[in-house]
Amino acid sequence: MHRWLSLLVLAATAACDPCAGVGTCVAPQVRYTGTVTTLFPDYPARGVPVEFVRTGGVSLDDPTLTAVSDSAGRFVLEGRAADEGTVVGRLVFHPPAPIAPVTIENVSMTTARAPGELRLLGTWMVQYPFFAYKGELFHRNNGRPPAKGMEVEFRRTGGIRIIPETFVVKSDSLGRFDLRPQTTTNGEVVGDLTVRLLPPYEPYVVRGLRLSTFTIPRLDSIIPVPIGYGLPYSAMLYWQRNREAAAGVRVEFRRTGGVPLYPDPYFTTTDSHGTVSLAAAPLASGEVVGDLIAHLPEPRGEAVVLRGLRLRTVEDSRPTEFIGFYGIPGGPDE
Repeated sequence: MHRWLSLLVLAATAACDPCAGVGTCVAPQVRYTGTVTTLFPDYPARGVPVEFVRTGGVSLDDPTLTAVSDSAGRFVLEGRAADEGTVVGRLVFHPPAPIAPVTIENVSMTTARAPGELRLLGTWMVQYPFFAYKGELFHRNNGRPPAKGMEVEFRRTGGIRIIPETFVVKSDSLGRFDLRPQTTTNGEVVGDLTVRLLPPYEPYVVRGLRLSTFTIPRLDSIIPVPIGYGLPYSAMLYWQRNREAAAGVRVEFRRTGGVPLYPDPYFTTTDSHGTVSLAAAPLASGEVVGDLIAHLPEPRGEAVVLRGLRLRTVEDSRPTEFIGFYGIPGGPDE
């Protein structure tokens, strides 16, 4: 009876021993995993060297343990201890220069003897270079965002290395998209941004876009990205009879040559000052040739205001260019 009781006690003791069972105990060791993230926002910090330097507690075979964070920001510190107990030391993170190392004092790690046992050290935030840009697409000719789901490709052409060097994202209903590659270096990356628009638009390329790394929040993280070609021109129409502004007149720009437009023909209406803006979208770079036509009430019908108008497309955000005053025969009530 006593023999069976002794065996039962031994079995119960073995069940509570982490070394019991299939595995066997190993020498005392510390084996901890932690995560490094950027200070803002909470993104993994890749490639950060990590040191644990013993300052007290049980001795380690090597008083300094080292690791490097992976693509998820994870690192593992491990080493053999002279005895069971607690090791105390300083934890040091080394972001890329010129950012100073980050030191955390009095970090404790408890030894273990079960093979493969991995304990949690926690998550640590450090200043580390990251990209947190958001692009904002809008048509150059009218300021409106393109349709949701436009593919945007960024391809690195120079500057610091990024991971990946080419990536594709999609825009939301406001024309916004994220530019957030990973890096292990402070500095600037240069690349080309290609926007793949729906027909009839051709893909549009913004060349030489420059993005600098962040370590803290910045106000210039939203990048406006005008796409396509523009016709930033306007004119003012007036009635020849009384020289008053021709407000509310339906106007057509009828293309007769040059690069194609969308829509073609283009219709709009003069505002209260008689101003007409040519917000049609050129589908290529070059010159647009056409007639500006005012559509008057019946029985007068249409009146050609300006024939053979020649307009150069633009690829920048220059102010609207005023091309002149033009009279319409008669008056508003005729």
